[in-house]
Amino acid sequence: SPPFESLDLFLTSLIRETDIDSSNGLRLLSQAIQMGRLNSVRMLSVCVVGHTEEVGGAGKAALFTSLGIVKLPILTDLQIWAVFTDSEVTLLAQAIRCGNL
Repeated sequence: SPPFESLDLFLTSLIRETDIDSSNGLRLLSQAIQMGRLNSVRMLSVCVVGHTEEVGGAGKAALFTSLGIVKLPILTDLQIWAVFTDSEVTLLAQAIRCGNL
């Protein structure tokens, strides 16, 4: 069983245009979800701040893909602040359609 009964996780990513790997944190979060390491997350709050909708794009896509593959069993609150592309919204919609969100 997980070491925590429940966990509220807040991730803020301030991404500048000069960042070479601007979405590494989101990709690592996605990997942890897919590995089943975040099953005790009750609230997930993600804020991606940047200048364009492409900021953190690979990371946002990875996060939404992970949420479509893995259901976080006790997730009751998902907050995401970011500018989204159409393809990212499509991935989020797939996670909702499959019943993971």
